[in-house]
Amino acid sequence: MNGAEPRRESNAARRRQRFLIVHNPVAGRNRIGLVHEVVRRLEQAGVTAHLHLLAEDASDSGLPATLDTYDALVASGGDGTARSMVSLLSGSSLPFGLIPAGTGNVLAEELQLPREADGIAEMLLHGPVIDLSTASVNGAPCLLMLGAGFDGEIIARLPIELKRRIGKPAFGWPIMRALARKPQSFDVTIDGKQCAASWLVVANAARYGGRFLLSPRTTVLSPGFNVVISRATNRRQRLLEVVRLATGRLEGAATIEMMPAHIIHIPNAENLAVQVDGEQVASPSFDAVADVARTPMIVPTGIAPREPASSG
Repeated sequence: MNGAEPRRESNAARRRQRFLIVHNPVAGRNRIGLVHEVVRRLEQAGVTAHLHLLAEDASDSGLPATLDTYDALVASGGDGTARSMVSLLSGSSLPFGLIPAGTGNVLAEELQLPREADGIAEMLLHGPVIDLSTASVNGAPCLLMLGAGFDGEIIARLPIELKRRIGKPAFGWPIMRALARKPQSFDVTIDGKQCAASWLVVANAARYGGRFLLSPRTTVLSPGFNVVISRATNRRQRLLEVVRLATGRLEGAATIEMMPAHIIHIPNAENLAVQVDGEQVASPSFDAVADVARTPMIVPTGIAPREPASSG
């Protein structure tokens, strides 16, 4: 299958008239002011923008039962909020938009989404619609990645209230605690081949944690995973991996292997820390499958599908 093609539909060529904007108040630092400004600019443009605030538990209860009366569903939040809204849209052709209001905002970095109200409103009104290559984890949508081991431990230790108050600095202590822990190996099956890893990233995106480049081998616009396997056995090796990740050189680490894949199985995961799109997920086992669906998303003008970089 080739990279995703831009949609040829009327929504990409005409101004959209009715928006449902769903804001997650527990995402990032709750940038409700930005959301209200986007709504104001949309209404100034003569369109309808209904704002719905999710409950504190980020549940979607209370959302309109019929979404087909809108021209777009817009998530205001981070990557976890985007994932929840994509799940809500399963089987629908309604385009999806994003107001980046989370902490990491990996999807926004990946697609170069605007961060200011005027740019966001312009994108929502006139931006083209393009298909994201959407994966699944245990049957639920996965936009960006599954992380097992090291980054799963970070998310498991992350104080949510502190993250809401101060943003990215809240990750500091959980990262230090995860680095202080000796890497533990676990089994994983990648496209039918079993191997061991002490940290696994099943990436559907090129970026990690927002601005860090994991690898250009795949993007959210191209099919297939880039699987990152760490075989670090001690704290020093893990620290070197993190330093190389922060400087965009993870692929050259002696303990790291990267490979393309489509089906990942992690058995015996009861005691394994796992995150999916930045949110902790617990399960006895995990099955990740690449490119199970295409999610129509509103993006800035000029964003085009890219083929993954050559692994050679």
